[in-house]
Amino acid sequence: RPLPAVRPRFIDAWATSARSIAVRYRAGRANECVFKEWKIEWRIQLDDGTPGPWRKHAACGPRRANRFCEAEGFPYSQSYYSMRMMEICEDPMANSLWTEMDGWVLTWPEPAETPGNFSFPELTAYNVTFMFEAGRGLDCVFKSWRAQITEGHYIDEDADSWTELTECEQQYPERENVTCSVLGLRSFWPYQIRVRETCTFYKYDSNWGYSPMFKTTMPIPAGPPREIEAPDQFVTAFFFDVSWKAA
Repeated sequence: RPLPAVRPRFIDAWATSARSIAVRYRAGRANECVFKEWKIEWRIQLDDGTPGPWRKHAACGPRRANRFCEAEGFPYSQSYYSMRMMEICEDPMANSLWTEMDGWVLTWPEPAETPGNFSFPELTAYNVTFMFEAGRGLDCVFKSWRAQITEGHYIDEDADSWTELTECEQQYPERENVTCSVLGLRSFWPYQIRVRETCTFYKYDSNWGYSPMFKTTMPIPAGPPREIEAPDQFVTAFFFDVSWKAA
């Protein structure tokens, strides 16, 4: 029987998202183990405080020298999780024993989903009305919709050129209100709008959702004046009066 590997040791563990945690660990002595993989399992703390069953996770890292592993795809946000791991060898008789984390790690809250599916039911030379679809609120307690606009042919998502559409704040009193009208734009000019859901706690805010670029229309020219007249009685050698009606 080969001398088995010494069990690994957890050094640290922390949440990396709403549905994942990461761990740092250190391998034990290999002894007569020819390394194959690190085996990882996780479990959730149930509502009554008891631990749930261990569930398999994908193998963590192809090399024995790895010191970091992230377990993803957990079923619930804002929940307590624990992990355990063991060293798997080419000869199963040389496998290490399991080693388990001390305590539990609380995953992050799940932010609201990104709004999307923008549409423009009304678009003129100077105004636009836009609509979008809200994502799921998840752990977010709705506070407001935040909308911004930028102009130009080249859009930088991180630039300072985005302007707050404060007029939309009054048009979005509830989460279900997803329509806003913006006035005073430049004619025949490209724009882009972005929207995010803000929550009573900022960590739950959604990412920005971006509309497709759109262009305002050409202005409709004024019609020609009508009924232009220069009455004879108002014509002299040096001046004359003229009258007309606007279109």
